[in-house]
Amino acid sequence: SEKELSAIFDDLIDMVPMGQTLFGNLNPIHTGGPMQVSIAFAEAHAKGYPWPIDGTIRREVFTRHGGIYFGTMHLLGYPADYSQPIYRFADYNAGWYASRNA
Repeated sequence: SEKELSAIFDDLIDMVPMGQTLFGNLNPIHTGGPMQVSIAFAEAHAKGYPWPIDGTIRREVFTRHGGIYFGTMHLLGYPADYSQPIYRFADYNAGWYASRNA
């Protein structure tokens, strides 16, 4: 699974001297959790996360509550006055305000 592959990569670079410094941003897994949230999005929006963080935000995305929290934030966490809520789901897949620009 993505969670296991991400953990293997993290374990591998933890074994290398200065591994996190040199290779920490090269993890091949870019999304995770039940809602397939971008790790970069979760890291950028981690302020105000209501649960204690066990290690890194990357690991939190793979937990049930972390994945749902960041997924819901991605789906509903921005102002949009769409005429129909279905446009938010299009934005979820393509990026915020993408359906408005289409």
